[in-house]
Amino acid sequence: MKSIINRVTSIFIIVLILSIFNFNLGYAQEPSKAKFDFRNTNWGMTKVEVKATGFNELIEDKDDMLIYSDVIGGDMNVIVAYIFDDGQLVKGKYLFRTTDDENQYIHDYKRVKETLTLKYGPPKSDEEIWTDEVYKEDPEKWALAVSSGNLTYKTVWETGTTAIRLVLHGDGSNTMFGVIYSSKRSEHPKQEVK
Repeated sequence: MKSIINRVTSIFIIVLILSIFNFNLGYAQEPSKAKFDFRNTNWGMTKVEVKATGFNELIEDKDDMLIYSDVIGGDMNVIVAYIFDDGQLVKGKYLFRTTDDENQYIHDYKRVKETLTLKYGPPKSDEEIWTDEVYKEDPEKWALAVSSGNLTYKTVWETGTTAIRLVLHGDGSNTMFGVIYSSKRSEHPKQEVK
């Protein structure tokens, strides 16, 4: 009789410990959300698989790239690019559409940076790179410094599989504001969305 009580007690303790650590004891558990590398996709997916994820308006389907139009954050118009190498997804980009208000770029950069920091944690690096410091002491002219190529904002995060770069810079005639997600597992030629 003592042996049965000890055995029942041991089983009870094991069940209690397993339930405390939330082990699956044969009961149905709610499936966990899938983890994605870029939007609802993972590195290595084919174009067919990426298309099947059902995104908004497809703008262009090139050999090595799918380009979509979308709105994120409720009001930010973006071009979304999926870039492939040897038929496999290796990079994704959000390219924010141009605005007439150059100061809006800096505001939006900070907004996107805050969102990415909430999602991925503190950045690995966060830089303001000045090539010409003529406007550095005058924050009212930082948008001009960006568009003229004198100031670049760059913030980087990393996950186990992905390098994420938020970039805002100009070259005197164009301002580029985007987020670039790159697979850390593959080396691939640099592709640009034009």
